[in-house]
Amino acid sequence: ESMTCSIKSYLTQPLVCNEKPLNTFSWKDGEEKTCKWLRNRKQTEKICDEYYTARYACPSTCCMCDEDPMATFFRRYVEVDGVDVPEMKTCKWLSTKTPEQHGKFCNKNFAPGDLKTASGACPVTCGFCEGRDLCQEAIDDFFATTTYLDWYDPKTYASVYLYNYITDDYPYAYMYYYDQYGNYKYLGYYQGRLENTLMLGSGDYCEEEERQISSKLIVETTSALGMNGTYFSQSSPCSYELKVVIFCEDSTNTNSTNTTSSWSGRNLVQKVLEHFYPQPEDEILDWQK
Repeated sequence: ESMTCSIKSYLTQPLVCNEKPLNTFSWKDGEEKTCKWLRNRKQTEKICDEYYTARYACPSTCCMCDEDPMATFFRRYVEVDGVDVPEMKTCKWLSTKTPEQHGKFCNKNFAPGDLKTASGACPVTCGFCEGRDLCQEAIDDFFATTTYLDWYDPKTYASVYLYNYITDDYPYAYMYYYDQYGNYKYLGYYQGRLENTLMLGSGDYCEEEERQISSKLIVETTSALGMNGTYFSQSSPCSYELKVVIFCEDSTNTNSTNTTSSWSGRNLVQKVLEHFYPQPEDEILDWQK
């Protein structure tokens, strides 16, 4: 069984994903166990938590390292000018493969010398660990560090000001809207956060509708250059939205306003090449067994 866990916070910086399945660590009474053994346990995460030797020897299995898309692993030997040389592939290359191919590559235990196996180099792609959502981390950081935010419309001279007092015990925020004549409207104070939206309620009285939430601060990410910025709109006669779009290059982010299709030109060409020129199955030599 594969284990899914998040990167632990034991270290100030994650380790490098350089694990080999036959790496060993000291377990009970000094008994030596391998990373392959650890990965197949039902209590893998518990063992990783209790034994620092396991975390350092098996950083990929214990999810102690950040996967690098360009990290390489040993795929097989290929003959070049009569000499067998290692063929290396990246985690990014592996991520384009089918689940069946993932199983084939990720279950291999052999890599010559200091070269990595797929499971050791690519624990996220192999499904052993959860990947970091860098875009969500950017959104959380925005909420945690932003104390003041404003918006201004040069055409109408309208403006919006949001103040955010950041405390763990009692978070507090409020927002005002000003028109071109300096008249203001109170848009409410902090009611809570729902995912990536800050809810504000009890704004100025509005007779058109009954509502508990008078305004919202919404934070999103985008991978499209030039689309980031701050936007303000009136979502209903008595409700308003202040939206902040921040730039994030993480294409795996689920909050992004721009995603890359699996049928992009590059991926389509790759699929066509693999269809007409399939790679032979990896040959396992007797001495490798």
